[in-house]
Amino acid sequence: MSEERLTIGYDVSSIFGRNGIARYSRELILQMMQRRDVVGTHMVGTRNQQGEMEDLFQGKLPAGTDLNMTHERALGAPLRRFVRLWKSHEILTRFAEDDVVHYLGPQKIFADHQRTLSTIHDLIPLYENYAVEPGLRYRFPRMIARQLRHSSAVVCPSQWVADTIRDRFPTFTGPITVTPLAAGSQFVPTALTDALVRSRQLPEDYMVFVGRIDVARKNLDKILSAWMSLDARERNRTTLLIITDSSDAVIKRLIAELPVSLDASVRFLTAVSTSELVQILSNAAAMIFASQAEGFGLPILEAMQCGCPVITSNVTSMPEVGGDAAVYVDPHNIEVLRNAIGSLLTDKDLQVRLRSQGLERSKQFSWLKTADITIQAYRTCPLR
Repeated sequence: MSEERLTIGYDVSSIFGRNGIARYSRELILQMMQRRDVVGTHMVGTRNQQGEMEDLFQGKLPAGTDLNMTHERALGAPLRRFVRLWKSHEILTRFAEDDVVHYLGPQKIFADHQRTLSTIHDLIPLYENYAVEPGLRYRFPRMIARQLRHSSAVVCPSQWVADTIRDRFPTFTGPITVTPLAAGSQFVPTALTDALVRSRQLPEDYMVFVGRIDVARKNLDKILSAWMSLDARERNRTTLLIITDSSDAVIKRLIAELPVSLDASVRFLTAVSTSELVQILSNAAAMIFASQAEGFGLPILEAMQCGCPVITSNVTSMPEVGGDAAVYVDPHNIEVLRNAIGSLLTDKDLQVRLRSQGLERSKQFSWLKTADITIQAYRTCPLR
């Protein structure tokens, strides 16, 4: 398949939502739909996904979209195993004429197509030193092993994930291609509007944390401990904005379980739109993204592309993303994290330098480049 135009089959179940897998899936499909070396993108899903698909494609479903698959819960929980067997047949039938089938995320039901490529986004639950829900730690190795058995080739967002696959699943001998992610085009330096400042009551000086607060590996407890260990005079001059989609109940539970008490220098912002996030990032003193582990770390690029300085962790994939344009910390060392926060609060020259370096670093990533590398992975995908 070296030069021929390709038809690619996608299970669209991964493309909905605001998480990293959904953003990756949408951006990659949209890139593939614009390419001359792709004959068609054959998207397969269930009827209940039609509304979201129409929203994504502005009311008009692309040619080759098939939303007539049986839903996994169509006959209720007692018959789910039977429905999955039937769906395996359905998927294989629908993808039979495609050159490659690409599973964009974790997959339960497989087509067993002769050329199948899977995206493995991260393998964090395999590691005991990262905080993960116990049930997932038990199920996850089996899930990944099964997906690899049904895959001819793999793409993943970082070399750290690629190395982990080779280390933990040595029986998988197919090609593994690293396809770095990218920030969306809407992430550009943007001035704060008066309307946003009023509606969100934004302070003049602030840092931000962006992400889930109910996932322990995001490390918010240590970030907040580092913040509260700053001198009170430093905290009084600025604010830490916690931007999250979590509910008020989750926020209250987090605050109650924290090892430190918070003060007015910490505020939680919820239901923040992408356009609001772009403005907030563009005008922040820094984003603190000191996660314990990431498969990639897309918020790092989103912040950099907005000209926002970044404090991030020196572990897993994050140095691959940040390069020489971030301040790195040991995510388990509260003192080191506090010192990094303090430096960016007080050193305006450091802020200016990191803004410039981050903007340059972000130019090395694009969804076009991701699609280019992925197309080569399609072309070299071996027969199963």
